[in-house]
Amino acid sequence: MLIVILLWVYALVLSYLAGLAGIRFLTWRLKPVNFQFPALPLTCLVGLALISFGLQYFTFFTGIGAFVHLAVVALASIFTITNFRFLGQANQVYLARFSTISKPVFLLFFLTFSITLIRATDAPTNYDSGLYHLQAIKWLEQYPVVPGLGNLHGRLAFNSLWFLPSAFFSPAYAGLAPVSILNSFCFLLTMAFFLSGFIKTTGTRSFLGTLARLLLFGLIGLGIAGNSYSQLSSPGTDLLALLLIPLILVLALDTVEDWERGLSNLTTWVILVLSIFLVLGKLSTLPILFVPFYFLLRAYQPGFARLFLLVSGLTFWSLPYFVRNIILSGYLVYPFPGLDLFNFDWKIPLAEVISEKNWIESWARIPARDQAEVLSLPFGEWAQVWFTNQSVLNKFLLISLVALTVFHLARFLFSYSRKTTVLNSYRPFWYLYLVMYLSVIYWFQTAPDFRFGYGFLISLLILLILPVAKINPAFLSKIRLKPAFLLGLVTWQVLFLALTLVLRPLQDVLTVPYGPEVVALKSSVVREITVYFPATGDQCWNSAIPCTPYYRAGLGLRDGTLSSGFTAYCKASNCIVPPGAQPDIPDTSTWPHYLK
Repeated sequence: MLIVILLWVYALVLSYLAGLAGIRFLTWRLKPVNFQFPALPLTCLVGLALISFGLQYFTFFTGIGAFVHLAVVALASIFTITNFRFLGQANQVYLARFSTISKPVFLLFFLTFSITLIRATDAPTNYDSGLYHLQAIKWLEQYPVVPGLGNLHGRLAFNSLWFLPSAFFSPAYAGLAPVSILNSFCFLLTMAFFLSGFIKTTGTRSFLGTLARLLLFGLIGLGIAGNSYSQLSSPGTDLLALLLIPLILVLALDTVEDWERGLSNLTTWVILVLSIFLVLGKLSTLPILFVPFYFLLRAYQPGFARLFLLVSGLTFWSLPYFVRNIILSGYLVYPFPGLDLFNFDWKIPLAEVISEKNWIESWARIPARDQAEVLSLPFGEWAQVWFTNQSVLNKFLLISLVALTVFHLARFLFSYSRKTTVLNSYRPFWYLYLVMYLSVIYWFQTAPDFRFGYGFLISLLILLILPVAKINPAFLSKIRLKPAFLLGLVTWQVLFLALTLVLRPLQDVLTVPYGPEVVALKSSVVREITVYFPATGDQCWNSAIPCTPYYRAGLGLRDGTLSSGFTAYCKASNCIVPPGAQPDIPDTSTWPHYLK
């Protein structure tokens, strides 16, 4: 626990300073009295995103180790010294806001903090963490971006931006066992933001934005949606989507309902930064980008200066991601075989890319069955099997979305025919409904695994609930729903914390969390480099690199070092062979023309 808390504090300080640096850049012409600072959790999340964008540049030259930490701390120190007055004003604003938190709300956050801390010390259980997450992070810690790393294991070329800060905020660079704290850190920040719905404000926050915060804390903060607590100790990307998509929705609701308030333009930039951060961390969330682009078009008048600032920011944040993709896989975006633009000797064979993409789609529909069989099934057949395989909670979520959609459609058509004022409940948010419905359709058509779609599904559910609540908002306040809801949340968290303490003895994790599983390994040697394979199963977990669960014929080193990368078209002396086998001379007749 002590290690987790120290890493949280380290992440909080650096993220806070980086977030303020971003705000300072966007508002350098304004005095703090002329704009409103974003909520503290938002500032820290934006700072984390900016740190992640910057870490991409370091990975072209070095692993994410002590040198990178010194560089980031040095930059944070320079900002603190050169913007000391601005920093002091921000601190005063946030301390003043902190003083407005009531004791029951603080108690609820403390209970959530305690549960999160305990669950953050669990051993990672995410299957993909053992399959490739931890291995990808180890490569980031020890080497610059490695050409053709995806040839060793295709999942290592997924290039999630999320793994960069996961490597940065892990104590492995100091010789300690790896600890994954980012999911728990972002979970606490997001829950703190949602809890702001219980805090009285000066009236700038929208009614729907407040209600959405409360509902989202109830769904996600209690671990009901997406089984969020089980993901806190793993470096997976699923929880990131579950947290940030609803958060972006809340910010969008605030902006739509009160476009003229002073925070609107700054909030638009917050939405943009978090959306790009999310998409680069998890490509399946791509439709969320439609939200900030729409608001940017509305918020800013056309002009060269604004356009230049926007294009420059997007280029700085995103360009390294695509360059890293090319180096890791040979493709601009992996695993999308349609974007086949380059011919490098480290390029992953096209057939392997297609197979990786097909496995993602087929496994999301019907897991553990042959991809060709699943993808050949007509929609009606695989959809029926897919629905049958879902949990009761997932089925209830789907049925609720369909029922609410039918209800609102009937209500909308009736109101339209009668020209009633009910239409006003939908008109300001038409674009958000459009984006969320298209996002759900995109999720269902590409990879309908619920862990990929919880963020969109929960956000759409909230959007469908809010118009019903707005029918008579005075009634909700009259029955004192908010205090009753707060009492219910506190009671739930007290019981959940008691259950957690009973099931998870704390004496073993007071200092260091449980580590990842240790697996038995087989090995093979090529050019004095040992390559590891799991003795059983397909998970390397935290094994020494290079480790791969699958042997591929033709796999080899591009040169005599790991930093030179991997190729699928090896020369005889560089070939990696299964343990105990003898290297064969490759058949070059099957090689692409640019390698002959």
